[in-house]
Order: sequence, then C-alpha cells, then structure tokens
Amino acid sequence: MDVAQLAESIVAALAPFLPVLFSKAADAAAEATVEKLGEAAWKRAKALWDKLRPGVEARPELKRAAETVADAPTDAAARDALARKIAEMLAQDLNVTSELARVLLAEAKGDRSIAVAGSVADSAFITGDFVQMTIVVGDGRMLLGAPPKTPEPAECELPRLPSGGYVFLSYAREDRDAVEVLAQQLAAVGVTVWYDRELKAGERWVRELEMRIQAARALVVVISPRSKDSKWVQREVLYAENHGVPVIPYLLEWTDFPIWAVNLQVVRTVDAVVQALAGPVPGTPGPLLAPNPFCDRGRIKDPARFFDRFQILRELRQMLSVGNSVSVVGEPEIGKSSLLYQLYLARSEWLPDGHVVFVDLQGTWNVNDFCAEILEALGAEGRDVLALKKALRKSRVVLILDEVEKLNDRRFPPELQDLLRALAQEPTLTLAVASHRPLEEVLPARGKTSPFHNVFTEMRLPPFADEVAAAFLRSRLAETGVQFTDAEVQRLVSESGGHPARLQRLAYRLFEAKRG
Repeated sequence: MDVAQLAESIVAALAPFLPVLFSKAADAAAEATVEKLGEAAWKRAKALWDKLRPGVEARPELKRAAETVADAPTDAAARDALARKIAEMLAQDLNVTSELARVLLAEAKGDRSIAVAGSVADSAFITGDFVQMTIVVGDGRMLLGAPPKTPEPAECELPRLPSGGYVFLSYAREDRDAVEVLAQQLAAVGVTVWYDRELKAGERWVRELEMRIQAARALVVVISPRSKDSKWVQREVLYAENHGVPVIPYLLEWTDFPIWAVNLQVVRTVDAVVQALAGPVPGTPGPLLAPNPFCDRGRIKDPARFFDRFQILRELRQMLSVGNSVSVVGEPEIGKSSLLYQLYLARSEWLPDGHVVFVDLQGTWNVNDFCAEILEALGAEGRDVLALKKALRKSRVVLILDEVEKLNDRRFPPELQDLLRALAQEPTLTLAVASHRPLEEVLPARGKTSPFHNVFTEMRLPPFADEVAAAFLRSRLAETGVQFTDAEVQRLVSESGGHPARLQRLAYRLFEAKRG
C-alpha cells in the first residue's frame, strides 16, 4: 500500500464523521451516523483525527479540503481532493504516516474489518486479518512491514554493535524457561545479559526498566506467539528505539510478526546474536541511527518528552490544590494540551486525597458522553447531568477540560456551562481549562456576562524564549550523532518564533537533511 492508498483509507474511515468532528452535524444526524456505522467505526475515526488534526490545522489547504468533506461527506470529488492533500502531508511526514497506519491496523485487528479506498456510506468494505501492512513512500522506504501471511524471514546480516556493556532481554513471561537457556548460552560466550527476573511491580520497577534499557548496548527481543501479544514487550521495544538502543529480534518460535517488529532484521541462532554483538568490523556499518528526535505531534504524553514548562506547571498545581480554578490560554499547538496532561499525570503528587479527571472535549460525543466519561473516572454510575451534579458534590474533584471551546457546540446545552459555573463556586469542584482565546470570547455571555466570568484565574502560555528554544534543540540532539550549527539553531528559533510545534517541524526537516 502506498501513501495515496493509505490516504484513501483514512478518508473512507473519517468522511462520515467529519461533520461531527467539525461540529457541523445536528445531534440526531450525528447519533444516526454512529448507530449506522457502529461504535468501533466512531472510535477509529476519533483516533485517526487525533493524529491527523495537528497537520490539518497547520495546512490551510488541507483544512479547507477537510471542511468541504464535512459539508458533503458523500461527495466523491471532495473526498478525492481531501485524500490527495492528506497523501501530500503523509509523504512529507513519515512519523505521522506510521502513526495513522498503526491506528488502522490496531482497529482492524480488533474487528477484522476496515474500509479501504471505498465509500463507508455505501458499505464498501474489505475484510480480513489486517495485522500487518506495508506502506511504501516515494523513496521506497517501508514504514510498516509485510502482508498478513508473511513468509518465514531469511537470515540477514545485522549492523555490528559496540562491544562492552550488557544486553537487555525482552520477553513474554510464558517464555521464561527458554529465555533462561538463551541467557546461559550468551553468558557462556562472554555476553553479559540482564532481564527482569527479580524486579517487582510498581512505579520503581518501571523506572528501573527504563534505566536498564537506556544503559544497554542492545535490546534482544525474544519473538514468539506469546511475546507478539505482550504489551510490555511492545513498550520495551518502542522505548529502546526512542532512546537509540539497537534492537535485535531473536526468533524463538515462528509467528506472524507483530507490527512493532516488522521492520527489524531477524536472527534465529545464538551465533547470529553474538555476531551482531561482536564489535565493529572494518567496512561494515556502525550502530543503528537514532530516530529523529523532533517527531512529537499533538499532545505529549511521555513526561520525559515534556520540556521547560515546569515553573508554569508548579504554579498550576499550587493554584488548583487550594481550590482556585485556572484558564490556560494560548494559540493553537503552543502546548496547552501537553501542559494539562502532564498536570493530570502527576495528580497523585499534588492532590493525593482527591480525584483529578482529564476530558478532551474534542473527542467527546455529546453531553451524555461527557457526563459518562467523568462519572466513570469517579467510579460513579450514570450518564446524565443530574448524576454528574450529585457525584461532583460528594468528593473533592479537579476537572481538567481540554478544548473547552467545544462547550459552545450545540451538542452541549447551555445549562451545562451554568452547572459547571455553579459547582465551581463550591469547595468540592475546581476547574482547569484550555482554550485558544480568553473564556469571555470563546464562551460569550448569554445575558449580561459570560457564564464563567470571575471564576477563573487566566494564565497565558507563551512561545519558548529564544534561549529556551535553543536549549530544546540541543537537548533533543544529544546522543543522536547529529549536530546543528549555532547559525542553524538561531535560524530555526527565528523562523519558528519559539512556537514549539513550528520549531519541531522545522527541526525535523533539518535533522532528516543532515543525516541523509
């Protein structure tokens, strides 16, 4: 599948729901669409849109094409035009291409059905076991590998890795006995190994794994039908790749390769593992290239990728912990969503005796969906405003609302804003919201004043200062083997204006150009 076909598949999955995602559909029509196509199709569309939306917002022509389809979801010409614009974006951003393909694959693996290059409205589906996919871009690079029935891979020569240090073994618990044998065989030929045979569960255990992977000379992942479905094995492999640790897949037992392993070169013997670990050989490649470090798109979920906003984060935590509601205001893609999500991730540190609930209104269907999501997080039953009102009065709650502009959508009655304002005056509820413009503008008055007038302390989120933007670039480049000159750093900072998303897009292209 090339990027044009992938773009057509994305449009086929998105088109029926774009009126909802762009808030152009009435409640009855929106609910009819979900009922007709199913909850799984709606979740797939939301997941795709979450990955695609930052690129759409940054490209006016692409956004106009998407809005045209939102106005006429079954218009074939409009859908073709949108697919062409999406294909252009995918050809320029391989990380987004991979992420979107993974969404399609993940959903297809669950329900065995995915719309490909057809009309969802006309029920043109192809079905099958879409566990793996090959995406080919113009230069021939494979982003995701192999069709469903993958032939057994042949042995292939691996890049030689630096000698010294230990090897991290990643495996499924069910393969413990075989891994013990592998560890003994490697130790017998002088290879030091480490694997989590003694660690216990908990945050300290997770942190220990992270440190062990980062310090390893390589990660050997033991491939089997059990490890293919292991979330922890997948996390360890992706973590190693994100930190530039070479990954060697050791084939213990044949299986259809999982999506996270299809681009890796397989070995099937201990000798082949040892050969890769033996050290540099004249005329052979060195260590694997580190991934492009400027690939963050949308909300940053990994605390290790969050940069610089720690003073603002501390101020937010302090204000919310004492019951002061806060409105974070900043231009699109400035980092508001990431800031609020980091606040949510650290909730046990600043509100240990209360509840902190994060809601992205961009992906919330209607008022009942909104209520149900919060009530579920609080461990309460119900999905209506009355049940929400009762639950929010029973315990201390900080409610974090991203994309709060969506409360103006007709899917959310004005009374919901009135309820949130009223509850925010009580000691049990505190609000933290993010918006592109001040609340008085995005949630205008229906009477004399805005429903949230005098409720929030406004906090502006500015671009990075020049010195912070430069430090961000240099920190991301550390240990990648690629360097930007001072002049290049200065140019990137100037052209981006310190805007984090623009800075990353510019730096991504320069990084790719430098490493060829």
